[in-house]
This record gives sequence, C-alpha cells and structure tokens, in this order.
Amino acid sequence: MSRPTSGSPGTWCRPIAPILVTGSTGYLGSRIVELLSARKKPVIGVSRKGGERPCDLCIPEAVAALVDDVQADTIIHCAAVVPQSAEEYADDAIGERNLAMVRHLIASNAKHIVFASSMTVYDASLSMPVAEEDAPPPAGGYGGGKRRAELLLEKSPQRTSILRFPGLFGPPRREGLLYNTTRAFFEGKTPRLPATPPLWGAFHVEDAADLCIRAGERREETPLVINAGYPDRQAVHLAVGELAGRFRRPAPQMAEGPVFAMNVERAGQVVRGDVCIACLDFQSRSGLGVSREAVGDGSLPDKATPSP
Repeated sequence: MSRPTSGSPGTWCRPIAPILVTGSTGYLGSRIVELLSARKKPVIGVSRKGGERPCDLCIPEAVAALVDDVQADTIIHCAAVVPQSAEEYADDAIGERNLAMVRHLIASNAKHIVFASSMTVYDASLSMPVAEEDAPPPAGGYGGGKRRAELLLEKSPQRTSILRFPGLFGPPRREGLLYNTTRAFFEGKTPRLPATPPLWGAFHVEDAADLCIRAGERREETPLVINAGYPDRQAVHLAVGELAGRFRRPAPQMAEGPVFAMNVERAGQVVRGDVCIACLDFQSRSGLGVSREAVGDGSLPDKATPSP
C-alpha cells in the first residue's frame, strides 16, 4: 500500500513506478541500467543469470509474478538468446525462445514495452537503406523470431516502442570488427577483414541505451518503430574507409555492404529539441573502445594521428 503524501493527511499517492530492464547483465541492458541509475531514475534489473531480480522470462508465471510484484509500468526488453555463429542465427529454436519471452511480457500488466529488436529482421535481398515501412520478408531463425515478436507487440493492448538495432559496439566490449580495425590501424597495420561485410552496420551501445530510455519516456499511444542508425548513411565498409582515412592507412578491399540510416523525422518523436539524435565520432578513441588497457599508454603516434 502506498504511503500518504506529506502534508496531505488521508491522501494517498502511488510511488514512482520503477523501470524494468530485462537482460540487465548483458551488453545493452547493463548500460541502460547504468544510465538510468546515473539519471536518478528508479530501475530494476532482471536477468536469468542474476541481476537485481533473477527471472526466467520463458516461464509465464514467473514473468507475471515479477511485473505484479514490482508494479513496473515500463519494461525495456533487452533479454534474448543471442546466436554465437552463423548457424545459430538460422536456428528456429532460438527464435522461438525469444518470441516466448515477448509473449509473456505482453500478458503481464505492464503499460509500455520498449523492445530491442534487430536489423536482422531484414535480409540482403532488400535495397538499402531500408525504411520502417519496408515489410521484412518472412524468415526463420533469430531474425524471424524478432519479427514475429514485433508483430505481436504491434497488436498488443500496451503502448509499444520497437527499436531495430544493427550490431552494437563500444566499451566495455573489446572485440568486434570496428574495434579490431581501429586497433590494427592504431598499430600501423592493415586489418584483415572479410571480403563481404557482415549484414549489419554499427551503432554505439551508449546511443542504443539512450534511445531505449528516451523511447520509454514516450507518452504517445501510437506504436513506434525505428530503424536505429545515424543521420548519415552508415555501413561497415563506409566506417572502415573513414577510419583508414583518419589514420592515414590504406583501406582494405571490401565489397559494399548494407547501408543503414536513421529516419531523423521519426527518431525525433523520441529525441526532441536540439539534442543530437546520435552522432558517431570516429575521432573519439574511447568511443571505439581503444583505451590504455588496449593500446598501452593510449598516446597516438604521429603516423596514426587522426586527420582533422
């Protein structure tokens, strides 16, 4: 039961509802919890592996009990079984497990679900960049599970915000194509990269976390779908080429890959005012995860100094 407000005997008010973040021990979820805590927002992290509130989201009774207990109005859903290989991306069982989590969240009493979806709902057969209205083709596996979850959310009674993210990078992750490319250029080497870029662009994890939080603050009842990216056209081959130029190194040969860009007008529904929607800064070594731990003292030699 809520406590009475001070100075108002007999008047009862509900405490500010916490934001529930699933997958709170994961790469994106943990960053969201950190940002919410830094902004003095009430937050409860949920993870099957631990977190503040352990919960297996594949068990419907556990999900219902959790949401009722914490009385969360908004759920930012980042939890997922993440494939570790190309074969696992095609695994229908992974897609079904992730779909079950969303189904159980919809059945809860939450008023708003922010869903961290994926650009894997699309495939290479579509022209790029894709718009939110471009219907993803029917698919199975991981991407197909994400798409079926989106369709469930679009028909659910809750307020829903669907954010389709490309591959994420940035600290504390010290791996991945952009990180390894940056480190190779920093060390004066030419990176060894696949001739065909992966089917995803690059989005900084902090920008992704901020976008999830802002979407959670949205009060419009209409469903929101955003293909997350940057206002400029981005792709793996474009990012590698820009890094090569800044470090004055020859760019490795790569085929042109899928291009992604953020729909600035639609994204403005989440990020308002004069705030930069999302700005990828390749001059920020910390943003790329290159730190003292990764490259010694962190100083850039002349031959690797980024150009202005």
